[in-house]
Amino acid sequence: RHSPGDEIDPSLNKLTLDPPQGFLAEESSASWRVAAPEGELKEARAPGMTQLVVRPNLIVQRKKVVVPTDVGAQVALVCADLVRHVAGISTIDTDEFTFADGKVGLRIKYTMPAFKEFKLAQMQAARLDDDVLTTVTISTELSRLNAATVELYVKSLASVSLVA
Repeated sequence: RHSPGDEIDPSLNKLTLDPPQGFLAEESSASWRVAAPEGELKEARAPGMTQLVVRPNLIVQRKKVVVPTDVGAQVALVCADLVRHVAGISTIDTDEFTFADGKVGLRIKYTMPAFKEFKLAQMQAARLDDDVLTTVTISTELSRLNAATVELYVKSLASVSLVA
């Protein structure tokens, strides 16, 4: 557990692993989440006690995909899974998205029911580099979004690039 203000290496380079012989890396995942404000999280065991369901979070996934493919085909699969498995999902908006290193991918935006009156808002950017699909998903509760927050989140999504 980290305290607010702790520096965490966003590249996750501090992790090492020696998989068994013959194991190949197929997929990796990393996540970040806004720290809970000190003293604001409480046990929600009594009837009627709730707390905000989703703290803003960011998840990055990378996986090898079957070639030939393109990023559009991969995003179409993601959208189909969302529509099939998420009851009450909004219309999924899709647009072209350019990453800071110039790579062009796609971004999707949607909302879905969370708990009671809360709605989850997600933006997901995807890029395909050779046979590796990278998706970056940022989530928050819809009421937390404003123009400045959306701009901050889009900038974060766009920052994904390959190390030269």
